[in-house]
Amino acid sequence: MLNATELDQRRADFLDLLYQQSGRTNRLYTGLWEEFEQYLAPRFRDLDYEAMRDDIVRAVGGTDNDVAKRNADVAIAVMTAHLMQDWATQ
Repeated sequence: MLNATELDQRRADFLDLLYQQSGRTNRLYTGLWEEFEQYLAPRFRDLDYEAMRDDIVRAVGGTDNDVAKRNADVAIAVMTAHLMQDWATQ
């Protein structure tokens, strides 16, 4: 578990990454998080899991076999669980 300082740094680093990916050049972070939220939710909902699974298999140097696909499916399930673990309690 991250302490408060580590968590703040991780958040700042992530916002910097968002800024870099946004194409902004005005040095303003205003509204950046809200833009990301609006962008992410529909993409998460409409994600092509088969394409993501195939990309994961290729990224880890696997082959297109059932074991590699099952391992990628488990990785996706774990990642999804981590992303949504506290959502219902907020």
